[in-house]
Order: sequence, then structure tokens, then C-alpha cells
Amino acid sequence: MTGPASRRGFLRGLTALPLIGGGVTLIGAPSAVAEPITPRLLREYHDWLMFERSCLTREIEGGTPSRFGPDSVRGAA
Repeated sequence: MTGPASRRGFLRGLTALPLIGGGVTLIGAPSAVAEPITPRLLREYHDWLMFERSCLTREIEGGTPSRFGPDSVRGAA
């Protein structure tokens, strides 16, 4: 059950199962295919992770940045 066709068959089989209080409805086709990994995509993901990390660091430290950097008090993870 590794191919896409077998997964779709499995999901379609779920629609026939009796469920308490309702059922499973599959509507429409997939809206997009997976995007191939490119150096640009990796860079954008890296930048997004760095932004999220800076937000987390500010949340943990209460908005008071250290002059030695975010890892100076607790050590690098």
C-alpha cells in the first residue's frame, strides 16, 4: 500500500464504512502537486524557521534580548 493509487483506493473504501453520527466525504481532486525541492525553496524554509525561532526566543525571554545573543543564558539547543 505504498503507491498513490492504493492510497486513493483505501480512502475511497473509508467512505463505505458506517460511522456513528455521519460519514466521510471526499470531495474534489487534489489542488496541487508537491513542489520539487530547490535551493530557493530550502532558503525560504530556512528563513521562515529563523523567523519562528526569533519569535520563540522573544516569547521565552519575555522580550528582553541579551547583548550576548539568544543562546547566552540557556546554552545552544
